[in-house]
This record gives sequence, C-alpha cells and structure tokens, in this order.
Amino acid sequence: MAAGLIGSFKCVTRIAESGCYVSLFPLLRVFADEIERLLGLLTSLAANSEVVGSFLSHGAFVHVLYLFACNEIVVDNGRSGLDERLGWGDQRRALAGTLLYRLASDRQHSNAVNAQLAKFMPAVFLATLAEDSLGTIRVFDGTHDNPELIWNASMRAELRSAIEHVSDEALAAQR
Repeated sequence: MAAGLIGSFKCVTRIAESGCYVSLFPLLRVFADEIERLLGLLTSLAANSEVVGSFLSHGAFVHVLYLFACNEIVVDNGRSGLDERLGWGDQRRALAGTLLYRLASDRQHSNAVNAQLAKFMPAVFLATLAEDSLGTIRVFDGTHDNPELIWNASMRAELRSAIEHVSDEALAAQR
C-alpha cells in the first residue's frame, strides 16, 4: 500500500496538505519492521516545504539523522522500559541519508536544516549524499585525518550518543 502512495503525486500532495504525516514521525524510532516504506513515503512527502518545516519543528529531523548516523538503533518494543537494540544495515542508513538530503535541499528550509546538521556533524557528509548514499555511509564509518575531514571512531561514537539522546527527547515530546 505504501508503495502505491509514494508513486501517486495526488496521494502524496493530499497527505502533505492534511498534516496527518506528523503522526508518522514517532514511527521512525518505533517501527523498524516497515522502515523502508516509511522512509520512502516521508522522502516523497519531503518534496513539500511545509512538510520539511514540520520535520524541523516536530523533532523528526533528528530521528532521520539518527537513522543515518547509527549502525545500531534502539526501538521501543512495546513493553514499558524494555527497549531493543537492533543492527541497522547500510541500505537502511542510505535510505535515511536520501531523506536527509531531500530535507536539506528544500529551498525554504535548507539554511535551517544545514544549521541543525552543523551542530552534529561535518557538512561534507551531507554534500556527498546526493551522489552516493552508500558511499557516504562508508566515508562516515571510516577514519579520516586530512585537511578536509578529521573524523574517527571516538568522534563517531560521541555523535551517535548525542543524536540518540536528542532523538529520545524528541520522541518523548512527540508522544
């Protein structure tokens, strides 16, 4: 069903106009089984500037950044206080990267998205997402020590921890 929605300009437009997509944002952290479809739908919706603004104002932007940056995610398994840590493959991370790039490409909100990204990670990662999401994941997971990029495992771990914390706060607010 989600594939049909993604492919229909009218459906995507109606969903964007209705604002009901906001209820999908928390699912980025709790709906791991169908995440590819959810990311596809949200990527289609992100063609609308109002939707991109909602990603920023409702904290969903941080969830997308979390899904891009982390190779392991924490999801709510439905039992109070018993979260589950899941391996998070590069293909899924690349889908989140594509959505991240779409959000940053919005004319009306690109400055705000880039300012948010700059708080967390070097801009070079966003710059390469348009060309090759999987390649960007490999660069992100690598160690680099050159004038363009200084990046290593401890920096990556610190970033992942910070994003997880902010994403957890956003999820609590969304609930």
